[in-house]
Amino acid sequence: MSDSGSEKNGRSLLARIGLLLQEESEDQWFYFGVFVAVLLVGAAWLQVAAVMPGVAAAGLLDENENLEDIAWSSDGSQALMLVENGLDNELRSLDDSGPSLMAVAGFTPLSISRAGDGWIVGGSRGAMASWSGSGLFTPIEPSWPGPEGDVISISANSADSGWLLSRDSEGLVRVHSFDAANVSEGAASPMDSSEMLSVHSDPRGATALVLGYDMTLGNPTLGKSGEVLLRAQQACGVK
Repeated sequence: MSDSGSEKNGRSLLARIGLLLQEESEDQWFYFGVFVAVLLVGAAWLQVAAVMPGVAAAGLLDENENLEDIAWSSDGSQALMLVENGLDNELRSLDDSGPSLMAVAGFTPLSISRAGDGWIVGGSRGAMASWSGSGLFTPIEPSWPGPEGDVISISANSADSGWLLSRDSEGLVRVHSFDAANVSEGAASPMDSSEMLSVHSDPRGATALVLGYDMTLGNPTLGKSGEVLLRAQQACGVK
């Protein structure tokens, strides 16, 4: 008796499911129309979101120009841009009025860093200069321990002190600390197969982190894929 009831319940359930499927099949065009309407409404909302009132995009670089680096002021109202134009590097100031070309006489700018309310620029042949955000650049002329290398990366903790990476005429990169009077002796990477690319000073200036790569750590076919992180101390020992 119970088996007969179970069979009836099973058939009843199958019948209800079949009826439901049949009803949905009869209304398939209705549901398809609802689906299309939802897609159209969603596309309209995306279009509205993409065009926000009062927001516009404007290009800051011309064709064949590359932004090498940018450093913003503490309040975000002004920035110093390092731009490669296909032939040379340029410095440009950026504010609400747009970018303006900056004249830096005597050297080619290679690196920039914010320094308090101003900026420090590193350049070719050991040249450095500071800029307050207006007026001319002020040269920083510390004594180097040997031939001046190109300042390929710089990180300031004041208007005339911080850390830098120099590359000499043979391509060797060293990390140095510096102030207004002197550039330290410097230290190369402890690994012959690695190269240092950028330096980042801590707020106190006592230590710095150096980013680079090591060809033995990654796949040589992928180029500079084996990243390394070094720590430099004030005495220019690299760990």
